[in-house]
Amino acid sequence: MKLLSDKDNIEKLYGKISINFLLIQDFVAILALMGISAFEKGIWMEILFTISRAIILILVLILFTRYILYRITDFLVSYQEFLFLFLIVWGLELSFLFRYIGLSMEMGALIVGVLLSTTLYSYAIASKLKVLRDFSIIIFFFVFLGSQLGLQELSKVLPLPIGFSLFILIIKPFVLMVLRESSDILKKQGF
Repeated sequence: MKLLSDKDNIEKLYGKISINFLLIQDFVAILALMGISAFEKGIWMEILFTISRAIILILVLILFTRYILYRITDFLVSYQEFLFLFLIVWGLELSFLFRYIGLSMEMGALIVGVLLSTTLYSYAIASKLKVLRDFSIIIFFFVFLGSQLGLQELSKVLPLPIGFSLFILIIKPFVLMVLRESSDILKKQGF
């Protein structure tokens, strides 16, 4: 998304296809994070309970966003500093709320991002949070990930990322190629 928005390619066909891929990957990540939260507890009923809590919380957040968050952003858009502070607090609160009910903070942050992207001021919000996003990507992801990796555990976990990487490098370009060809065929037929 960052590269697409930096090059103003979001509205082009390949930009829209890429965004759809990213959204699908985000939803798969949400399901995986819910499963990981439940599997850590080791009980199948807990898995169902965790998924139901997540669904209920997401539905409540969608309603809250539609009826309250839109009004808050409408008011705060003229006060840029307050908008920035509100966005940070909103993201942290929901991340901790997800953690409090037994889900992962990452899933909460992902849901916050999706909800904020539906507001009328999503471009203003994205521009306000761009510096913070870039900083967070570097510090909180790469540094944290690197600090958690032990060299003795590397041989245990290395085959899985290599397998996923090969899958992405082989399958994803093939799917994109098929979609591009399909798009070209549809364009030639007038659709």
